[in-house]
Formats: sequence, C-alpha cells, structure tokens
Amino acid sequence: MTGEVMTKQKALSVACEMAQKFGFVSRRIVWKHLTFEGRASKFKYWLFLKKASELAPYKSGVVFNHHLVLSSEYRKSLGEGTAVSNRSSIYFEHDEYLMDILLSIRSAGVIAEYWTEQELKMDRVLAMQTMGGVPDAKIPDLIFDLTTGRGAIRVAIEIERTRKSQRRYRLVQWGYSRLRRIDLLLFGVVDSGTEAVIRQEFDTATFSSDKRSIGYFTLNEFAKSGLASELRIRGKRPQLQDFLKRVCGDAWKEPSASRRQIGDKLEISVSSENEKTLEAN
Repeated sequence: MTGEVMTKQKALSVACEMAQKFGFVSRRIVWKHLTFEGRASKFKYWLFLKKASELAPYKSGVVFNHHLVLSSEYRKSLGEGTAVSNRSSIYFEHDEYLMDILLSIRSAGVIAEYWTEQELKMDRVLAMQTMGGVPDAKIPDLIFDLTTGRGAIRVAIEIERTRKSQRRYRLVQWGYSRLRRIDLLLFGVVDSGTEAVIRQEFDTATFSSDKRSIGYFTLNEFAKSGLASELRIRGKRPQLQDFLKRVCGDAWKEPSASRRQIGDKLEISVSSENEKTLEAN
C-alpha cells in the first residue's frame, strides 16, 4: 500500500480482507489506516463501508456500531472455509493491535504474506507448514513474512494485554521451542512486569539463538507512537521502525506523503451540521 491513494473501493477491499482474516474490522482501524486525514473524510469512508453490501454490523445480542463483519451473502460468495468465523467482542481490542501492527508494517511494502491465529486453527496442515512444527501447544496471534534482501524472515506476534501465570508462559515457551520456522518473535506487553515474567522463561530457553530473536514493545506506547515505539531486543532499544528498516534493507519503502496530500486536496469540505449527520450514521 506504499504511496497508494486510499480510494473508497480500496478501503472496502482492505476492510473486507481484515474481516475475512480476523473476523471483524473496526472503525478505529479504518480511521487510522484506510482513510485520508480530516474528520469529514473519516466519517464519509466509514459511512460508505457501513452501506457496502459486502459488510454488515456486528451483532451479538446488541449491535456494535463501530465494528463490521462480512455479510452473509459476501461470505457465501467467497466459498466455504475461506473466511474465519466472526470474532467475539471480547477479542476486539486484542485483535485491533494485530491489525494496527500488520497495516503499519505493510505500508512500507515489506509484508509478503500473513496468517492469523483463526486461519491457522481452521487448517492444521497449513499451521504445521507455516510454523514448522505441531501446533498443539501454541499458535501465534499473527504470523507474517518480512521481505528482506536476503530472503523472507518469518515473524510471530503475541499480544499480552494481561499478565498470565508463570506456568502459562512456560508452556508458551515450550510451544515456541518446537516451531522451527519462526525466526523472530515479538511480544506486545501491557507493562514491564509482564515483560519480566515472559523474559524469565524465554531468555534462557531453547528458542533464542544466533538465528532466532525475541523482542518486546509496550502496547500503550504502540497505540500512541506506532512504529516509533521502543523495541527491546538483544540488549538494545531501537525504535521498532529502525529495527525493521535494518532487517529489511532496501526492501523497506517509506510510506509516501502523497496519500495525505492527495487526500487533503480531494476532500470536500462539509458543514458542521453535515458532519453531525455523518457521525450519527
């Protein structure tokens, strides 16, 4: 998506992709990654997606106005087994972090392919091939191939919004020790205490080696700063984007400023009254 103008049709395509692979897409992700700058554009794009036949409001007893899923008609058109089940609302915040990370890195043109936990759970053979091991103990929250000048690096992401028990992290470490195709493991952690508990299991474990690394970043910082967040890896503290740039080399393409400029130029101003109408929808 580097330097690409995010038209409404392109936004619809990416929104459907997120819903197909994660089970939903949220207004927060749409506004952050799939619209132009400017409040009016954000509301107009969201309203366009809400009215698209490919998408429908998330419903679970009540309607979640800020979350969309694939419509039943569009899901059928994709074919059986090609879209994950609608995600439970208790996982919305967790999976929004994954979408945010994925789309932020993909904007630099360095993600060749990716797989969500829900996809891998649907297909055991695909899971074994992707991870290089039996997926009984652990399936990562997200896996993607990072493009570099020396071939692809397979990255696993784990989002830790709550601190789990030491025993749980011991099982996670054991699970990852069996996944031979994971080259880099990144933990997004809620606080330093959670990071310390995870480190206690991983720092002396068999996953780490000269060819395999583990890094940590803080979720609250990522929510505010994105790829400018600090990454703690191998005793160093680079920004996440600087680390990825070094790993990817010439494959990394800085997101073009033209998207914002073109968006500002194309955006049609609306009155505050019209803006209220858009927000209500």
